[in-house]
Amino acid sequence: MTESDVGRGRAAAELLLEMAGPDVYRTNPFRVTGLATGAGAREVRQRRQMVMGIIDLGKDPTVNDERLPLPTPPKADDVRAAFDELERPDRRLVDELFWWWGEPGKCECPAEVHELHDLAVEQHAKALDAEAADEEVSRGDRVDLWADAADAWIDALDEDAFWDHVRYRIGALSDRRLDESTLDGLRTTMPRALLQPQAVLVRRTAESADLANLLDVWDVDEDIIDDARSHAAAPAYERIDAQVKEIQGLRDREEVEKATQRAINELPDAADVLEAVVPHERFRRSSALRNQIAITLNNCAFAMTDPLTLDQQQLKIALYEHALDIVVEQSDRDIMQGNLDDFRSAGTTRATSAVPPPRPTAAVPQDEGSLWQRTTELINAHRYDEAFELLRKLDDTATTPKQRADIDYVRRNLITAKTGQPQPLPTAPYTWFFNLAMCLGLVAAVVGITQSSGLATGVTVFVAMVLAVVPLTISYVDRYRRLGKGFSGVGMIAFFLSILWFLSSAANHGPAAWWSLGLLVASLPVTTWIGKKLTEKWGLR
Repeated sequence: MTESDVGRGRAAAELLLEMAGPDVYRTNPFRVTGLATGAGAREVRQRRQMVMGIIDLGKDPTVNDERLPLPTPPKADDVRAAFDELERPDRRLVDELFWWWGEPGKCECPAEVHELHDLAVEQHAKALDAEAADEEVSRGDRVDLWADAADAWIDALDEDAFWDHVRYRIGALSDRRLDESTLDGLRTTMPRALLQPQAVLVRRTAESADLANLLDVWDVDEDIIDDARSHAAAPAYERIDAQVKEIQGLRDREEVEKATQRAINELPDAADVLEAVVPHERFRRSSALRNQIAITLNNCAFAMTDPLTLDQQQLKIALYEHALDIVVEQSDRDIMQGNLDDFRSAGTTRATSAVPPPRPTAAVPQDEGSLWQRTTELINAHRYDEAFELLRKLDDTATTPKQRADIDYVRRNLITAKTGQPQPLPTAPYTWFFNLAMCLGLVAAVVGITQSSGLATGVTVFVAMVLAVVPLTISYVDRYRRLGKGFSGVGMIAFFLSILWFLSSAANHGPAAWWSLGLLVASLPVTTWIGKKLTEKWGLR
């Protein structure tokens, strides 16, 4: 097979998937115009002239299919678009797959092949028309419609002569872009195309999630069904992931009431939708997101601290119970169950364990995992001082910003549980003046050294811009940023001295100093970004 053959096969497959949407029968040009799939070019032209002439006179052309008419008469633009499509052989061939073949003629196919195909078209079109109708489809009727459609199409495709008819039609259309490779592309893609209208309907609205379960009625390879489910779930994945992150953000900003209300109102339903479309036992991504939903519910409950009203206590219990219904990982389940048992037995909120957001297994050393487990046990036993000591050990072994954030989050909530006083988030740094002093001092030093060495002004400016990453990287190091209020005074003194140093350098070396300072300021967005990335890479932020 040549490269061009492969290309034609791929193009045919892509076109088939593009056209196989929920309206594949509703907008089929043969259904709209009432023409037979075997109509020749001359018949199509004559029909077009007649119908469009009637439309131009402002009259109803009464075009439609007699066996399965459209629910509503087509509009003039729909009729015009249908005739346009029939002039494109590649699209017409796909349209023929999804409409009546009628009685065998010059193709000399066995009558049974056409009958089975036409029955499949009818059953599938009825199922899709029912989904598009204003009236709600009952569960029983929906199952029957889709089971009949799936069975009919599989029976039709099981006939060896099915693709012989398509091969004949490729020859009859007489287009050099259509050949045996086109047939191969259509044949290999047809099962996926048949499931695609269902998958697209599920994507459009969460209320259609029940349709996802009916993808299993198709007797095709399991990977094709799984691909259809994954395609259907794509918007749900994005929507639910965004919900989880928003609720986590509210909790991290200690907007606990908003976080808990959104969690209880949104996340259990989100987990149900996810399970209907992509069951967690079959889909790894669904399993991971489902577990994250449970962790978010647990952590929202954890954030609810004394004093709690009776309604708040009931909400906290409900959050834990939903988390236990949803959680996938056994280790997380054990922690959540301990949280719920402890709260119920104490009759008030105690120091329950907040499950840290999951980290890749390869990134968590075994000793760190055991430290987390021991910390959880100590928290549940209300042995706070020992838990603080283990958190300090975890802080010493943490290597990523994510791990440090997890530790800080648990530490704040542990202090809240011990003291009964909610803990504020870390305060803003008191290092701004010293940051300015470092940058200004860097420029003064670079100008003094390079200009005294007789280097060109351009070299001085370049060196200053490159080295600007150094103070900006330091400014994002956590230990540096946590310096207290007393450091503000040191920073102000350093800033004043750096100004004097820079002005002295500018007086001695002229434009080089001002060019270096100006371009350093202009490059701050880039050098700041580099500084952030370096501190994160080295585990300093």
